[in-house]
Amino acid sequence: MQSKLFACPPVLIGHRGTGRGRSAAGHRENTPEGFAAAAAAGAAWVEMDVRRAADDVLVVLHDHVLPDGRSADGLTSDELRQHGVHALDSILGQLPDGLGVDLDVKARLDDALRPADRTTGAMVARVAARIARTRPVLVTAFSPPVLLQNRAIAPEVPVGLLTPPGVPLREAVPAAKHLGAVVAAPYVSAFGLPGELAEGDEVTPEVLGRQVRVARAAGVELLVWGLGHHQLRSVVARGADAVCIDLCRHRDYAEMEASKGCHQGRQAVRSSA
Repeated sequence: MQSKLFACPPVLIGHRGTGRGRSAAGHRENTPEGFAAAAAAGAAWVEMDVRRAADDVLVVLHDHVLPDGRSADGLTSDELRQHGVHALDSILGQLPDGLGVDLDVKARLDDALRPADRTTGAMVARVAARIARTRPVLVTAFSPPVLLQNRAIAPEVPVGLLTPPGVPLREAVPAAKHLGAVVAAPYVSAFGLPGELAEGDEVTPEVLGRQVRVARAAGVELLVWGLGHHQLRSVVARGADAVCIDLCRHRDYAEMEASKGCHQGRQAVRSSA
């Protein structure tokens, strides 16, 4: 039986560090300061968005359009740095030891014009294989080909399928399983909370309970995203293994840790070499 990625759920994952935009403490999303602040708050994992700059350097940036309206895809890493965007390698080099990393891959349109081994997903896979020797790592994406590329290049690195609002858990779990993903990452509405689900896909506690049991039996862990703090306890109670959330309140960590029957601290993954 494979070991669980989120060995002691529920695991809180700092969304883009301390959250979207700028935190109350002034930490910007997807920056070394934001990730360090999330770790200091007790986060075992952080999520970061990874793109390929025009000079083939991987950078950490969510939106493909900058505040001034320019496309980030057309700018080099040096040009993006002038807008406060950091290179992935630079950020990884500044993370606290043992902090888990969820690399959310943002594919580019021109990946369609490249050989498979030179696409954004392939480049991220090689980075993930390298850092998996020293810390927990997960590669997530909405794009199935990105996950398949990662499995081909770095089969030792776990992958997770992100699904957008409107996709129910009954579809997310089998899709993840048959892509070889160990994680299904549904939007919060799939857990029966207010959100965007199609008519007829309303989730009762009984239906959700069965879906969670099937995920467990299939070896698929559940990482929920898009929730507000008022939904945190409900999502955890309904069976989420991990939650990716903006960390505007540090006490969330203390509350979640207190609810666990075990303790999952940040531990470095040691190389078997």
